[in-house]
Amino acid sequence: MYLCLAEKPDVAKKIVAAFPKYKKHDLYYEIMPCNEFPNGAYVAYCMGHLLTFDEEKMGTNTPWSLSGLPIMPKNYIYKPIKGREKHVRTIKKLANDPKVTMFINCCDSAREGMKIFTEIIKYVTNRNLPTKCLWISSLTPASIKKGMQELVPYKTKENLYHSAYARAIADFLVGINLSRSVSLRMQSEFASRNSENGDLSGLKREVFSIGRCQSPTLRLVYDRIKQIEAHIPEPFWTLSGTFEVDGKEYTGRWFKEDKNRFDSEEEIEELSIRLVEEPAVIKEVKKERKAFKPPQFFDLTRLQSTANKLFKMDPKETLRHAENLYLAGLLSYPRADNPYITAAEAPILSSVLEKLKYTESYSIYLPAPIRSTDLSSRYINEKKVSDHHGIIVLDVPKDFSKLNPGEKAIYDLVVKRVIAAHHEDALYDFTSIITVEDETETFLTKGKQEVSLGWKMLYQKEQVSDEKDDQEEENEEVAHLPDVKEGDKGTIVDTEINKGMTKAPPYLTPGTLVELMENCGSLMEEKEMQKILKKTSGIGTVATRDGIIHTLYDRGYLVNKNNKVLLLEKGRMLMDALGDKMIVCSPELTAKWENVLEAISDGRIDYKQFIGKAEKLVVKLLNDIEQISKSWNLDSSIKKIEEAKRKEEEKKLLGSCLKCGSQVVLKKGFYGCTAYSMTGCDFQIKEKILGKKISSAQVKKLLKDGKTNTIKGFKKGEDLFDAVLSYNVAANKLEFKKPEIKEKVEKKERTIQISIFNQQ
Repeated sequence: MYLCLAEKPDVAKKIVAAFPKYKKHDLYYEIMPCNEFPNGAYVAYCMGHLLTFDEEKMGTNTPWSLSGLPIMPKNYIYKPIKGREKHVRTIKKLANDPKVTMFINCCDSAREGMKIFTEIIKYVTNRNLPTKCLWISSLTPASIKKGMQELVPYKTKENLYHSAYARAIADFLVGINLSRSVSLRMQSEFASRNSENGDLSGLKREVFSIGRCQSPTLRLVYDRIKQIEAHIPEPFWTLSGTFEVDGKEYTGRWFKEDKNRFDSEEEIEELSIRLVEEPAVIKEVKKERKAFKPPQFFDLTRLQSTANKLFKMDPKETLRHAENLYLAGLLSYPRADNPYITAAEAPILSSVLEKLKYTESYSIYLPAPIRSTDLSSRYINEKKVSDHHGIIVLDVPKDFSKLNPGEKAIYDLVVKRVIAAHHEDALYDFTSIITVEDETETFLTKGKQEVSLGWKMLYQKEQVSDEKDDQEEENEEVAHLPDVKEGDKGTIVDTEINKGMTKAPPYLTPGTLVELMENCGSLMEEKEMQKILKKTSGIGTVATRDGIIHTLYDRGYLVNKNNKVLLLEKGRMLMDALGDKMIVCSPELTAKWENVLEAISDGRIDYKQFIGKAEKLVVKLLNDIEQISKSWNLDSSIKKIEEAKRKEEEKKLLGSCLKCGSQVVLKKGFYGCTAYSMTGCDFQIKEKILGKKISSAQVKKLLKDGKTNTIKGFKKGEDLFDAVLSYNVAANKLEFKKPEIKEKVEKKERTIQISIFNQQ
């Protein structure tokens, strides 16, 4: 009997469903004997990571002090994550079952999946059994069965575990040491200053976390915000001219070499007046037919950025929907880091396109003119596929209505990319005319005509691609130009001056941020760093970038407001303090590390060597922090943080206590008086009364007017009733009152009036 270990319960369920018979037990399944498993198999499952470092046993859970740094554990010991103990006990029982003769890793076919599997097996048993890996990119029954028949020896993938293990330790060392050092030094700064309102208690305990991926990501946002804040809008002017040649009119825009705008209004006005009614001659007419290829299949980053652009969907939400579709067998593995597939996937596409042909939403685009097996290397490229191929559609839902709106949106994006790949290029004829006026001034006119819509028939309203050629096509002016030729002469009959203002760089969105994290190498000055970051795909991985961004939200460094990633004062303070020279705030560190981690995965470098270098780096970074902290000046940031905290506290104030006049706030499970600790005022209102949650707005009204509006849905026994709440100060209790009939009639009359108005 074999023990298969899946990363999540839904994956385990998919695995067992691929075989004829199985039983469900508490936290695991049992596959009955079959061709693939002659003696049957257990299929247990994790919940992602089940273990974490046991800092108590490692000796790292010590009181915070600068004298206790650096922290360098001699051994790294694990313990179950709180709430996961039962899963660990179940896997331990199965792993030590004498009937089990082989372990099969069914976790994600990637670095982190290897880590999850290896850690838990090492933790629960000392048995040295043969171990293999299920290495697949889709969870269709056919793929699972094929994968089980072609299991990969664990040893061929073990270096992926070593890479993940080394990365986890290095990140732990950077995080625990640098976070403590910066936090303690910051707290010391706060304590040495007297704030205007004398309240620094919150800041004295403020923790500033540092991380190899989160800190450079925070720096990307910080730098963008600083660019926006530093930008001073400046006016500029452009000049358009209307030409008449042989009775035909067209408009062109002034340019000279690489310049197409003026910084002086007087200069452009003088030119505009001078040119009217002057002779013009057509210097050049260029006509070119351009073919625009369909966009490539999605990788996760492109899927996240596209979904954010079109639907303002958060990258984490996009991944969740894509994972649900993957678990349902509708899409391939979503954590793809490339847009390519292998020839083995082409027949799958042929099959699914045949099914899509009979759906209401996609039948209009099918059958497509290009067969899946004839797709070019733009889509099928075995050399560029590593562990997982690009995201493709695997099947059609039996009932589309059972997909939630987010799942439908993601499924539609992927399906259209797949169908588009099977359509011809979009063809356009582009014309450019250069007109010379007064023998010195040149004007450019651009036009575009559709020849063949091709794959763009799938996208009539959306911008679908972030690829360079498609952007160029989108930026062309859409105009039907008159039939003119070089040497034709005419006049400029009119000019128009347009004023504009220079714009700051746009705010980062969650979608553009994940793209910038991947492509941050373009921001580096050193060519070598650019190459490394391009090769290693920047900060984090496709599987971790959304989590890194959310960590920055959770730590109070960033906030997503109206789909803009904004810098909070705490994040600004940290970046101001660390400056622009700390390597931990630069993509350079993650670039160098990822380069080495890849070498560990390939077996070219020993993981212990990397951990040793990480320890030395931590010592250096601690010294760097000590030096830069001597020149910190945080007065301005402290005032801004205190003001933000004060405003946040004010928002929590609901009104004056009906007993003593102090402020009332929401506490844990009830609304209470803030003066309780000083005066013993016992005014309170439960947050939930007779099964009904009492909102802050209702409490505000009660404190202001002495009673709430009618609250519906109180439950006493089996009876539901509506009531107005009021507070009897003398009796020190809340009272229920029947809603006034007059109030109901007035409300009804208002409703009738609105209804009549809406019908007109």
